Amino acid sequence: MARARLSVTLGAVPAHPAQQDWRSRLERATLRWQARLDTAVVDSVLPWIMALAGGAVLAGLALTRAHSLQAGTELALFNQSIWQVSEGFRPQSTLVGGDYLARNGAFIIYPLSVLVRWLPITTTVLVVQASALALGIVPLWRIARRRADLKVAPAAAVALAYAAYAALHNANLSGFHPETLAVPALLGAVYYGLGARWTPFGVLVAVVLACRSELGWMVLVLGVVLATELRPRATGTEDLERQHSLWRVPARVGRSLLAISGRHSRTALIWAFVGLLWSLLATETIQPLLAGGEFPHLARYAEYGDSSTADVIWGILRQPHVFLGNLVTQENFVLMVTLLAPVLFLPLVELRYLMPAVPFFVVQLASDAPQALLAETVPVAVFVLVATTFALRRAGAMLVRRVRVNRRLVVTLLLASVIFFVRDAASSPFHTPWQWTRDAADADRLAATEQIPDDAAVRASPQLLPLLAERNVLFELETAGSTARAAAQSAVEGVGWIALDLASAGQWGSDSLEVERFDTTLRQRGWERVFAAEQVRVYRYAGSGAVSAAPGT
Repeated sequence: MARARLSVTLGAVPAHPAQQDWRSRLERATLRWQARLDTAVVDSVLPWIMALAGGAVLAGLALTRAHSLQAGTELALFNQSIWQVSEGFRPQSTLVGGDYLARNGAFIIYPLSVLVRWLPITTTVLVVQASALALGIVPLWRIARRRADLKVAPAAAVALAYAAYAALHNANLSGFHPETLAVPALLGAVYYGLGARWTPFGVLVAVVLACRSELGWMVLVLGVVLATELRPRATGTEDLERQHSLWRVPARVGRSLLAISGRHSRTALIWAFVGLLWSLLATETIQPLLAGGEFPHLARYAEYGDSSTADVIWGILRQPHVFLGNLVTQENFVLMVTLLAPVLFLPLVELRYLMPAVPFFVVQLASDAPQALLAETVPVAVFVLVATTFALRRAGAMLVRRVRVNRRLVVTLLLASVIFFVRDAASSPFHTPWQWTRDAADADRLAATEQIPDDAAVRASPQLLPLLAERNVLFELETAGSTARAAAQSAVEGVGWIALDLASAGQWGSDSLEVERFDTTLRQRGWERVFAAEQVRVYRYAGSGAVSAAPGT
């Protein structure tokens, strides 16, 4: 008792409770494991292991979905175009009614066409896409470790958030998008740009611009951001900037632009000019030439103007209320939440690293996009993850060489990534990807397409298009918004074969006689049914036999 009283008198700290001892042991164990993993060997090998595992998963999911004949029109469009290039033709896709390159300036299709000369098209392009998406883990890891100086745990959390990012999974499972090939190139460009290594930066920028001409706007803003980041700073300037509140960011950016100097900053501005120049050259000259003087890539902006990019910009400035009305919609709000919520809205803490995606994506959101912007969200995801990485750096504390981030924040980021993957991703367990197999209806589809000659001109339902893509003349059989009789009358134009999947016939209504009306209308116009199964019917124009001549109307 005397010793106890003496200890209290001397101010001795009482023993920690058992719960705090458990937390302390966990903290020490975590630090020990991070120290063991914080080596050059692990730093070099771990991201490649994660990329290989991620690529295997993404490729497996994409191939499984394609094998179950759920790929649809987007994959058929690219397959037809790349097949034409591999055969020495121009990519004049009948599915879009014009040159494929005139839509997006995706000249990356030419090096890809070399692969499909000897390899199956669908398997090749889907594996390449999955590999490109998975490869993005490597430069993202290097950004986290070598540019943001994060410890292993937060760097791994960012990599896993990337691997579970729903927008990437949705693009991976919705056909092929050239923009996916720009993901590792954009991440690599950020990494090398922040390190002022301009030769690899330039090579990767060339890859980005070859994936889609409009990505030049991202390169433009990225160059400006790099110019401000690489400008010479006076001692202590960076520490002062860290103390600025978020509302002072615009003023700080303005001062940064005025203070740009130094060789590396000027080089970054040169690359920004290259991005701008390529976007204008491609969209104003090359793509209109490929489209015969038209501007098909501006069709989604027709509400503002469709004669040139300048016309679109002037239309936006002339009608700001229309632009803002199209931008501020519930669908766009949900999309923005879907992009930012999986990373806890952390990119808003480091807006400068998110800025390269903002002008491009804002214009896309205000356009009359034919799809849910699946392809456009892919390059945006790059800068969402980069901004998240530097936001973790800002939230952490520097310990000798590395930034230590609070364990609770890292765990919360991981949980949010998993939760929103399960909610939003097309490969979520809620979509039962383990059940993506072929059934009896798929067997009917395969048997039906085998009846059609390889050189025939065909009009087919969306479910059948990927199976028939390797031909010059292929159209989609439209069933929405019309009756069976009207669909049959328009389907005969320009083709000698028609393949109807009864899954799409449901859009004609619940009347089971609609399919028979479609059948009867074709017979009255000189067509004969050459294949009939429970799920698919195939018709041939009797006047053309087995050749691909179009019957007309």
